Amino acid sequence: MAKIKDERPLYRMCERQGLNCSPLARQWLNLLKMLRPFKGKKLVQELNFAVNVLGKYRKDMVAYNQPDHWASPFEFFQSGGDCEDFVIAKYVGLLELGVAADEMRIVVVHDKKLNIGHAVLLVSIDGERHVLDNRSHTLLNPLGPSQYRPLYSVNRNTRWIHVETRRTMIRG
Repeated sequence: MAKIKDERPLYRMCERQGLNCSPLARQWLNLLKMLRPFKGKKLVQELNFAVNVLGKYRKDMVAYNQPDHWASPFEFFQSGGDCEDFVIAKYVGLLELGVAADEMRIVVVHDKKLNIGHAVLLVSIDGERHVLDNRSHTLLNPLGPSQYRPLYSVNRNTRWIHVETRRTMIRG
């Protein structure tokens, strides 16, 4: 979150100075500018698709020479990144486009099918929840069947730990 906060003044400077921006900064800001007219679910769909297409999937050891690195959008669009880097770009993009932090959660999950960690973005918009995933260009329904078990989630304001409970049937 600190890197994201530190990067925001660069957006404003780039918007004011135009050509003095790096190609990476211009690409990111042009994407956000292009999406400004969209609202609600359409905005979320378009941002999910755009980041999935523009982003390059690369493991953190390849992109950053670290086993785990959470990249800011500028870093991600320049060097690529893994699932949480796609999520962070989507989170920051939606913040820039007016979606409140309280309407979003970066969710770290366990992928039960692949038996690996993964990250997605949960967004509440117009009374509906949607999951944005770099593995899908369409929005996913968090209430439908899922291969993901949530472990923890964060946004700018809060952190949550998800606890799995077993349902027991009481027969009378």
